[in-house]
Amino acid sequence: MRLGRPRSLLLWSAWHFVALAALCTVPVQLRLGPVWELDPSLVPFIVGVGVAYFTSAASLTVAGRRGRPVDVRTFAGAVVLPLTAFFFYLLVAAEQYPRSLLVLFAVAAPAALLLPMVLRPAVQQALIGANSVAIATAIAAGLVQPPTGSVERRIAASSLYNLELTYYRNFFGNVDATGGALEPFGDGYLIALADGRLRFATLGAGGLEVTELPSPLPMNREGFLRDASAYPEVDTRWLRATDLLIRELEDRTEVFAAYHRWDAANACVTLRVSATEGPSNPREWTEARHWEPLFETTPCLPFKGGGNSFGGHFAGGKLALLDETHLLLTVGDHEFDGYNADRAVSQEDSVSYGKTILLDLDSGDSRVFTKGHRNPQGLYVDPEGVIWLTEQGPRGGDELNRIVEGANYGWPLVTYGTDYSLPIWPLSLEPGRHEGYEKPLFSWVPSIAVSALIGVEGGPFDLWKGDLLAGALGSQTIWRIRLDGERVVLAEPIAIDERVRDLVMGPDGRVILLTEGQDGTGPVEVGLVVLEPVPDDASDRLDPAERGALLFTQCVGCHSTDPSVGHRIGPDLSGVVGRRVASASGFAYSEGLSRLGGDWTESGLDRFLASPQEFAPGTAMEFNGIGDPDARAALIGHLRTLSPRGDRVN
Repeated sequence: MRLGRPRSLLLWSAWHFVALAALCTVPVQLRLGPVWELDPSLVPFIVGVGVAYFTSAASLTVAGRRGRPVDVRTFAGAVVLPLTAFFFYLLVAAEQYPRSLLVLFAVAAPAALLLPMVLRPAVQQALIGANSVAIATAIAAGLVQPPTGSVERRIAASSLYNLELTYYRNFFGNVDATGGALEPFGDGYLIALADGRLRFATLGAGGLEVTELPSPLPMNREGFLRDASAYPEVDTRWLRATDLLIRELEDRTEVFAAYHRWDAANACVTLRVSATEGPSNPREWTEARHWEPLFETTPCLPFKGGGNSFGGHFAGGKLALLDETHLLLTVGDHEFDGYNADRAVSQEDSVSYGKTILLDLDSGDSRVFTKGHRNPQGLYVDPEGVIWLTEQGPRGGDELNRIVEGANYGWPLVTYGTDYSLPIWPLSLEPGRHEGYEKPLFSWVPSIAVSALIGVEGGPFDLWKGDLLAGALGSQTIWRIRLDGERVVLAEPIAIDERVRDLVMGPDGRVILLTEGQDGTGPVEVGLVVLEPVPDDASDRLDPAERGALLFTQCVGCHSTDPSVGHRIGPDLSGVVGRRVASASGFAYSEGLSRLGGDWTESGLDRFLASPQEFAPGTAMEFNGIGDPDARAALIGHLRTLSPRGDRVN
């Protein structure tokens, strides 16, 4: 079978030039960002695609140099050797590239090589022109569009405040790492994405505006990805930026950053703290700046080999200023815990891991401040100088600790948690106890994957003043913790429904969260969530859905919306619209409702909410009803969004 032959050299060359340009801009179409902003790890991939495609096109040109048609066998040979072999290698050996990207290229590249030999010249010319215009338009517009963000508002109930939560999604694009940090800066926020890229974000009347800053953290991520390819079990998303801290000086701003640094020469990783300086106005950070290393953990940790070879998700890496000249850093054990590795670094005085480290910014000296930590992810120094720390335990045993210099917090010899496959922690001296070492003030069992920690120091959340707020990745919540001296008297979860990576108090007192989409194995969607109290006069400016959610906050004291939680004083209301009256399994209904029969229609709910006793005489529902028909409609609309599983239906 004959396919055709290369026609005029000009048309043939133009076709393959445009096809190659289109292939190299596919990452933009997949929302991975402009080509010049791609993660450095993708550069070898793009170059490999270009070389393989060019080699295939050149082979076909040579094969048809005498003007004879190219047969299928010749075409297959020209494509299989340089192109298909390259993609097969990537599919088998290169774990860091998304499979969807590889499959798309593997289909598109052979098609682009085949089409000029089967299409008429006029069709080729039309396609060349159309693709050229599309590529030129994309470049002129900054290579397609930046991520198209979305904004959603929700109302949530909490003790002392009803909360308005505003979600800003898809303003940062997806990131091939988990981690990152958030810090107030000027009239906005400095954000370190987990892969080390920096963004400046402002929240105003016009919404969220995001600007790239040209000083990425020098993590050597590309070297890490290259070396990690020899260890298929390594989750490369765990090499991460962990924290930012800003110190305002008289005429400039000093920025500290904590992040993983891959040493390619020795194939090992450290946690590094670096600093840079710039103008006090973040909008003037238009030039790339040098990051000066201040501290690096020792020793440099190699891949462990076998099992989980890289424990970068146990990095810790939080920063806090104790005073003008001393900086505190938390360092996790990177899973060198004596059980998942052959050494327990948290109890070794000669290493930096599993410790808090005190850095003297004037002299550059450092020393161990505390030891016996697993994965200290939250650090806060309150106005009285008391140091608070949140730390992830194993299965259970997440901790809130008060940090005292010289203390040993016991990991991995004591914990309230257990191994993920055993009912105990194998190294525990006395399972279920925490004797002989500094004890946590509070421990979460089961684990919530506790993350960052801040204190409420006033502002619009004045009734929370003095409380701690802890983020959580696993439970997708924040926890409000009330203290009485050194005793935790209250720990209230507030559902966020996204993984909370970091949180700060903004200059206006609002709580700003840096969040991650659902955990998985692919790119991570980074977002911001803003928490603020719902004003007393909010009903006038809320849409019906938000008003319904606000009204429902008065119901949650007696009713749950999650079947896994079960009934409270009243029955679970998940899926109540359309459900048979008095039919929730396991709840003892009053005779007033039990004898009604039928289904909960919207009209029936409206009559019930207007006057429960009139609708169902003898019902145990003890409230006078809602007189405002618009309020009843809004509340019923909110009930309609709750599925039988308790999920929101959007």
